[in-house]
Amino acid sequence: MMEGVLRHCTEMEVEQQYVDSHGQSEVAFAFSHLLGFDLMPRLKAIASQKLSRPTPGNVTAYPNLQPILTQPINWALIRQQYDDIVKYATALRLGTAEAESILRRFTRTSVQHPTYLALAELGKAVETLWLCAYSDRGVRRMLERCAAAAGLARNVSPHQLRHYLFTGLKRQGIDDALIQPYSGYASRPSRRRRCATRRPGS
Repeated sequence: MMEGVLRHCTEMEVEQQYVDSHGQSEVAFAFSHLLGFDLMPRLKAIASQKLSRPTPGNVTAYPNLQPILTQPINWALIRQQYDDIVKYATALRLGTAEAESILRRFTRTSVQHPTYLALAELGKAVETLWLCAYSDRGVRRMLERCAAAAGLARNVSPHQLRHYLFTGLKRQGIDDALIQPYSGYASRPSRRRRCATRRPGS
């Protein structure tokens, strides 16, 4: 994933990299942040995700968030390993080392590498911020930025975008079973009912 973003043989500047659940990890979140792009995973089990506490101390802070809070981020470890974190990120940016070789170095012994642990802690912070932005309001803000960058006269809502994608896939003859996850409906029968009630051209 990292190599594809950094060395894609085009002049394009990648700002966001979309991956499935298996394409993300705490270390991936850390490296993407250090390399200047946003990791945008499609998490199947997003309802079970946890937010890392910003600091240790009062465990009763943020009472409404208690069910989804987990251990505090180890900022001291990040500071301790800062120079090595920057060194590995720079090696990836310049192409003097590949992501796979760096990960092999981190995991070649049974004892976890301190820089790897520090990257995981940094990744927890980045992932927590991403999860907080991954809301209806956050998605709408993202669409507003994309619509402005594309020069669209009006904003596009998530529902409009989903309907546009769904309609385009249907017109291409894509099977309903493949379209279902993107349609916004809980099941194919509910989607059919919705489509049947829409007036032609609406």
